[in-house]
Amino acid sequence: MLKKIIPPDITSVEKADVYVDCLPHSSLSHYLFNWCQDFEEALHVEAVTDESYFRKRITFVTEFCQKFPDTDDVLIQKMLKAEALSYAFLGDTKKAESLFEVLAKRFPDNAWIYIWWGDIYLVMSPPQCDKAEKVYRLGLRSCTTEREKIYHQLKELKEEYSCP
Repeated sequence: MLKKIIPPDITSVEKADVYVDCLPHSSLSHYLFNWCQDFEEALHVEAVTDESYFRKRITFVTEFCQKFPDTDDVLIQKMLKAEALSYAFLGDTKKAESLFEVLAKRFPDNAWIYIWWGDIYLVMSPPQCDKAEKVYRLGLRSCTTEREKIYHQLKELKEEYSCP
């Protein structure tokens, strides 16, 4: 429905919210900015028991980012992170890595990108501590903010996962 009612020249979800608000008889009860995040998270919840929802989540994120490329960076980061993590959960680590590399180049000062990226190696069996540590250390070299969160991940790596 959204693809049909939002004109092609609207390229951010924030502007789409303004547009939809101005429509006569608009029946949307939530802002699109919030709804799209809720929907992405709901797809993740369903994917825990049915992995086909990871593919649906990937499709949703891809279409969202194509339709709304000028959306606030924080939301774009969240969506792109969801896509990368979905590939990781599906076992396509190479694709997840390449998406996290693109995210890290686009938003190099976001500590959470490196944390999410490194964490994909810790859910593997057995955990790949060396790869996780390498990504966390890359984050320490790249980030100037929230570095303490990356240090926390390194500490957890040694304590919780018994990594050397």
